Amino acid sequence: MSHYYRIEDEEEASFVGGGNGNLHGESGLEFTHRFTKAIWKANKAFCAVEVTVTDLENSPYETHELNEVAYNAWKERSDD
Repeated sequence: MSHYYRIEDEEEASFVGGGNGNLHGESGLEFTHRFTKAIWKANKAFCAVEVTVTDLENSPYETHELNEVAYNAWKERSDD
């Protein structure tokens, strides 16, 4: 089950989401890279994306965030 909602204030808008699932062999960092690149592609610009992965085998959790330098490197390699 997944859920998403929008949070807005006067300076910015954010989306918060959650879900349950299995990464099927991906590490939390690999998932972060894949998920963040999908968000950047949809947004067509850099935006902050923070991913918190809860691994029931290695709790409590990992938090990953790619920065604008990573975005620019991805954009240079991207075919889209």
